[in-house]
Amino acid sequence: MTIQEVLSSNDSKILKANIKILAKDYKEKLKGTVCLNCPSDIQFMINRLKKKYKMTNFQLRKPHVIYKLEKGGSETISNDKMTDELALRFLKIKNERIDLFSKYPENWIELLGEDNNEDNVDEKVNEVVKETSKKPCATCKDKKISEAKNATPKRTYKKRGSTKK
Repeated sequence: MTIQEVLSSNDSKILKANIKILAKDYKEKLKGTVCLNCPSDIQFMINRLKKKYKMTNFQLRKPHVIYKLEKGGSETISNDKMTDELALRFLKIKNERIDLFSKYPENWIELLGEDNNEDNVDEKVNEVVKETSKKPCATCKDKKISEAKNATPKRTYKKRGSTKK
C-alpha cells in the first residue's frame, strides 16, 4: 500500500497499521519528528503529508487569503492548511462559497451529503492514538505544562504598607 493510499483512506484501521510508515516518511521527506502519542502531532503530520503529496481536491482562488469558517469563530481556512474535510465544512456553512475555489471536485454537492456519514478525522486520529500509545512523551508533557503556565499568568499585588514579601 502506498503512502497516498494510506492518507486517502477513511478507515482508521489502515491508519493504525501504517502510522509508523507515515512517521518514517514524514521524517525523511519533511525532516520533521512526530510524537505518536499526541493527537495534535499526528494530525499535523497527516496534514503536512497530504499537502506534500497534493492530496486535497480543493484550492482557493486567492493563494494567500485566509477565511474564517464562521463569523466570530477562530477556525480559519487557507490553501496552506487546506484539507478536503476542512473545505467541506467550509462549504456546508454556506454553499455559495464554492465561488471562492478555483479547484474543486465535480461532485462536491454529493460530498457535502456524504460528509455526515464519514468519520471525523480528529476522531480517527484519537482512535489511532488510544490504541498505539500509553503516555505522552516528556517533550509533549513539558510543552503542555508551559503552555498552561503561559496562558493565565497570575498576578500578585502587595498591600500598601505591608512588610510581607
